[in-house]
Amino acid sequence: MKSAAPPLLAEQYLAALEDYLRGSGEAALSRAYDLGREALSTGMGVLEMAMMHRHAVGAASQGSLAPHEFARAAEFFAESLAPFEASPMWLPDSTRFVFFAENKAYISDIKTKRVREIFASKDGRLRSVDVSPDGTLLYFTVYSSESDIWLLDLQ
Repeated sequence: MKSAAPPLLAEQYLAALEDYLRGSGEAALSRAYDLGREALSTGMGVLEMAMMHRHAVGAASQGSLAPHEFARAAEFFAESLAPFEASPMWLPDSTRFVFFAENKAYISDIKTKRVREIFASKDGRLRSVDVSPDGTLLYFTVYSSESDIWLLDLQ
């Protein structure tokens, strides 16, 4: 675990959070997602993201947030964590895994060495992904202006 976010990333996160708290919409949420991807690529984990968010909220709010600002800060934080959910997920059979790239979901089979696209979204970002305990279903949301819940049969 790293002790702190890279300074430039922390500054960019604070600026994007301040924009979102001032009422900026989808553009600021998109920046949150991109900053989460950048954080993941630097090796930051969820705990480091939480610390960076806490410091940014403190700097942006100067000690207090109105209830609607608190809710917006939480939405921003959730969006910044979405890339962490997009990491490859092994299915219970331990021979296949699901992964995500550029708003598409794929399933890869290590026995056959085949990769198959199983879902593509043109209008939104995939997030909140989970696999059913038996490995037959994939649950996820697609976010554009609001979230839609999807269920995909992996058979």
